[in-house]
Amino acid sequence: MFQAIATNYYNYYKSFAQSGIIKLHEGAVSWIIPCKGEKGPSIAFRIRLNEENAETELKTLIQGIRKGEVPRLWIVTPDASPDNIINIMEKKGLKNLSDNSSVPEPAMALHKQDFIPYDEAFGLKFHNM
Repeated sequence: MFQAIATNYYNYYKSFAQSGIIKLHEGAVSWIIPCKGEKGPSIAFRIRLNEENAETELKTLIQGIRKGEVPRLWIVTPDASPDNIINIMEKKGLKNLSDNSSVPEPAMALHKQDFIPYDEAFGLKFHNM
């Protein structure tokens, strides 16, 4: 079941690139980001870092976040690797939005009281502060 969820996330976000205004980056971390001068979604949605080099790879990606080349919002799906990616991300300074903190997160067509920022079946959401 978790693999189906992760695959659907991947296919959903990948489809945005067909618009022509969104770029798809596929790699150790896959993301979509608007083309220069365009507006649209910007999100990292697939994390497959090498277990031995995850911290180094993440450090490079954080530099990309600071430059605006990598999205600030990341979704960690159940198939993310390495298994301890959440701990690594938190150690590197990324803020976990799934911890019910006071950081507001927008949601379409939901009343604030109905919004649940974390659901184990759908993964965790992170962004860099």
